[in-house]
Amino acid sequence: EMELNILKEKINPHFLYNTLDTINWIAMEHKVEDISKMVIALSTMYRKTFNRGRDLISIEDVMTSISCYLEIQQIRYGESFVYEIDCGEDTKQLEILNLIIQTLVENAIIHGMEGKKKHGKILIRTRREAEFLNVEVTDNGMGMDSEKLNLIRASINSMGMESESGLRN
Repeated sequence: EMELNILKEKINPHFLYNTLDTINWIAMEHKVEDISKMVIALSTMYRKTFNRGRDLISIEDVMTSISCYLEIQQIRYGESFVYEIDCGEDTKQLEILNLIIQTLVENAIIHGMEGKKKHGKILIRTRREAEFLNVEVTDNGMGMDSEKLNLIRASINSMGMESESGLRN
């Protein structure tokens, strides 16, 4: 059973990447550049995100994955936003839990860019401060009122509460 599970783990990503590669070649053959860009970004993003099953991932790989995610979202949403990734050199090799920053970036797009037709901006920044890693995800969206902020904080801080919130998780 264990050998079968190991074999499945090897086959599933290969199948996914081979399929994405095939889609990319078909898109290139038909000169559909946006599909090709999306497929390449998706493939790169998943390679970094799957991280060979490891829970920890380097900041450098996180930023590559996030950049791919944002490229896909830019194709999806048109020119409604731009993004900037400012990753401190001294943070690139640090490791963090996989997908933590991704959740913040997704929220910046879903909630921060809501209603923006253009001029949206998302900034992702990492800095090392003494023994701490400072990760900042900001956007120039409409923000939220203090009542909504307090509800989110209460959800994040309440232990044992089931939540679909990526921030809480």
